[in-house]
Amino acid sequence: ELKERLAEFRRSRGYTLRELRDRIERATGEQIAISYLSALERVDRSPTVETLTRIAAGYGVSVRDLLGPVASVEEPAYSSAFQAMAQRRNLSPVEQ
Repeated sequence: ELKERLAEFRRSRGYTLRELRDRIERATGEQIAISYLSALERVDRSPTVETLTRIAAGYGVSVRDLLGPVASVEEPAYSSAFQAMAQRRNLSPVEQ
C-alpha cells in the first residue's frame, strides 16, 4: 500500500517528518504540513499527483522511484481454484 511505501521510503533514508518537510520546501518552494505527511503514512489517503511530485522532489527522486516497481499482473486467484476443481471433477478447463 502507498502509506507503507511512503513510510518505508522516509525511514530508509533516516529522515524525520520535519526533515522531509524542510527538504520538500527547499526543493519546491512549497509547504506541506508535517501532519499531512504523517497522515499519508498512517491512513489510507489518495494524495494528488502534485503532492507526490513534491514529496519525490524532497527526496531528489522521480515519482516512479518513490512509488517503486509496478507489481506484475498475475492470473486471478479464482483461475487456479477453478482449474483445481476441474481436475478433481475430470473436466477440461474449457468446455467446447
